Amino acid sequence: VRVRHLNFFVKFAEEIGPLLCGREQRLAFAQVEEEAVNVRFAVEASSDLSGQAQKGLQIMSALARFVEVRGLFKETRELFAKLLAHPDAGERNMVRAKALAAAARLAWVSDDLEAGMKLETEALAVFRELGDREGLIDVLGDMSLYLWDAGDMPGAKRALDEAESLLATGENARLRADLLGARSVLAAVEGRHEESLALNEESLRLYRELGDGWNAAILQWAIGVTAALLGRIEQAREHFRSNLQSAQELGTTWGLPFSLEAFAALAVAENQFERAARLLGAAEALREKAGLNTAPADHPALREILGTAAEHFTQQDLLAARRAARGMSAAEALSYAMDG
Repeated sequence: VRVRHLNFFVKFAEEIGPLLCGREQRLAFAQVEEEAVNVRFAVEASSDLSGQAQKGLQIMSALARFVEVRGLFKETRELFAKLLAHPDAGERNMVRAKALAAAARLAWVSDDLEAGMKLETEALAVFRELGDREGLIDVLGDMSLYLWDAGDMPGAKRALDEAESLLATGENARLRADLLGARSVLAAVEGRHEESLALNEESLRLYRELGDGWNAAILQWAIGVTAALLGRIEQAREHFRSNLQSAQELGTTWGLPFSLEAFAALAVAENQFERAARLLGAAEALREKAGLNTAPADHPALREILGTAAEHFTQQDLLAARRAARGMSAAEALSYAMDG
């Protein structure tokens, strides 16, 4: 009975997985939520039953977008670690490669670079062994961001260059959008913000064509931050509001600090330094509550904007803002951001 149940939910996960990334994603998210208990039971069965561990990895890889949007990082990462270490899951096949890549993505979002790089490195090796070009492109693109985050810009460029060389012109719009987003980050690191903005705008266009509201929301945030740095205040405000609206529609909560930090950057650009400090304090409080790294998002343009504000508010100002922000609910903090 448990094997039949497991097999059913492998099929369920693999059928609904693509819908979580497309135009039907809101409906697909609701369906996964309805089956959450059954999904968990199936994953547990895959670990308990002999020879079934890779089926649990199939389920978790297929539902990785649901996990990311809902912020279910800790529990899911623990399950991935358990199953990837399972004696029955050691075969270096496509199931393991996809699971490693999915687990690496969750580690990166959780700011666990060391664990994530280890997973990403094995995923890359397995995809190379299998000769899977799309898997290689996907992992190399993600690895470029890992390497940038670790301070290895030459390594980040090599990874991204290889990924782009493997992607044929006009092929796979999703991978192309992913790589454009990664390239925009590297351009921003080097101060080429106009180029970064153009790359992100093209990436956003592709995600919209795909109906991928989650990645479109992430790009709205990145475009807004870069627009703010370039002094395009109304463009930035429009993108930040769209980002926040999309996040709320998809039911994510862990991403709210990123939205508050974006509005803080906008406040800095408009010389509203006290408002910026308050928004950063509210973001920090929400990050702490969600178990995230309490530092603001490490995007080159955001870092540059907030860096310009350092002379306008002291550490005491930030401490006072944090104290004031802790009295705010998430709804109050977001209303405060949007009212600006």
